[in-house]
Amino acid sequence: MSSGQIKLTESYLLGADCFDSRWNRLPVPELLKAIELEKNLLLFDPTGHRYELVAPFVLEGYVKQVNDPDYLFVSIQAEKENPNWEISPYQREILKRFHYSWLNELGEYLYSDSFKLILSQVKRQRATQTIYPESPQLFRAFLQPLSSLRSIWINTAPYPSSQACGLSFAVEQGSLPEELLVLQQGIRDDLGLETGFSLEKSLVSLRKSGVMLLSAALTSPDSDPNGHVLLWSSFIAQVIPVLNRQVQLSWVLWGPVAGKLATQINPAHTIHCLNHSSWFSQNNTPLVTNVFSRLQAEQSIQFA
Repeated sequence: MSSGQIKLTESYLLGADCFDSRWNRLPVPELLKAIELEKNLLLFDPTGHRYELVAPFVLEGYVKQVNDPDYLFVSIQAEKENPNWEISPYQREILKRFHYSWLNELGEYLYSDSFKLILSQVKRQRATQTIYPESPQLFRAFLQPLSSLRSIWINTAPYPSSQACGLSFAVEQGSLPEELLVLQQGIRDDLGLETGFSLEKSLVSLRKSGVMLLSAALTSPDSDPNGHVLLWSSFIAQVIPVLNRQVQLSWVLWGPVAGKLATQINPAHTIHCLNHSSWFSQNNTPLVTNVFSRLQAEQSIQFA
């Protein structure tokens, strides 16, 4: 790293909107975390092209101005120009691909040789074969704030087709795949919903309710749909401890590959293991479970 580049892992990261020459609606609890850790706060916009470092003592001054304990946000005057350091193209990509809460937790790993090796192997394979999903969609599940998560659904791998969009089960084009139809019928039966009930194929309502749609492998080769499970295993091994530190999550593990992860999950969390959704469609067997009604009761997950 050149002397003109900042090391992101030495800062506390916070994504924010910058307009009218101000960083707006900065959560006071996040500023307090940076102060407690004695780290500079790195503010960055969603594109990663506007960024600014704020020292802890400066943050303390802003926080002290907030006299009302119920007032949870502050704004900070933005610098007119970026300082004499820069963010590398790789760092800028990381800022765009992950919510800042994940960046602060995964820390050094995202800059490790282990993680970069996964990315380089996927990139190399894309040159000779079709890999799903497309690169820009790879880490979409990690754009959800950690604090918003209530339930973690882990499938085996993305759809081995152009419908793969970086979110397990979800699609953004075409008709509903068999796996999603099985899921839809299982929810309908468990919750006693009318036959007219249908899931949004993007599953946006589930995500807004706090469901993280993850896969044990983030990529899927066209020639071998589950062929990247081992490749991504070290990444998933870093993700699970982060989720284990969250409070009272409900996990739904689909199929034997995801089911093996149960031993790594915080036993204080609720864990549900189901057959892979494709198993039900292949065997013409309905998905019979009370998992969805339990998620609705325990985590307020909204399915309809």
